[in-house]
Amino acid sequence: FQGKEWIRPNTRGRFSLDFLTFPEVPVEAVDASGSAINYHGLDNLLALKELQSLWLRRCPHVDDWCLSRLHPLANSLQELSLAGCPRISERGLACLHHLQNLRRLDISDLPAVSNPGLTQILVEEMLPNCEVLGADWTQGLGLGPEEQSQDAASPIPA
Repeated sequence: FQGKEWIRPNTRGRFSLDFLTFPEVPVEAVDASGSAINYHGLDNLLALKELQSLWLRRCPHVDDWCLSRLHPLANSLQELSLAGCPRISERGLACLHHLQNLRRLDISDLPAVSNPGLTQILVEEMLPNCEVLGADWTQGLGLGPEEQSQDAASPIPA
């Protein structure tokens, strides 16, 4: 919480009712990693106008449609982690172009992305002020037959 102590559960895993006295305290970060959050569950996050960091790592139901819903967070969101989300593809990442305040984006280990290296380059172009983490830019970029034949046929100086 901004300017307040973090409210944590007690030893029984329950939260104090004091939490209810802080409805005006803006939430700056949410870690929903590994949760079952989905398209409809994002409604609970989109109202958080002060949200700066959102971690959705390894969320099995986060997909391209979910990413298309994040535009209401464009003014506040600075960090987003999508690492390990199996249903996110290049199409969903293209929806992030609205998030021009994003400073850090983790797109590592996205199995539905067919060419991680090229995708990272394209996302970096789309969000020039954002540090994009994930694939090495050469990952998935193979040499075409013409480049391979030129390398193999090049004379070795004697």
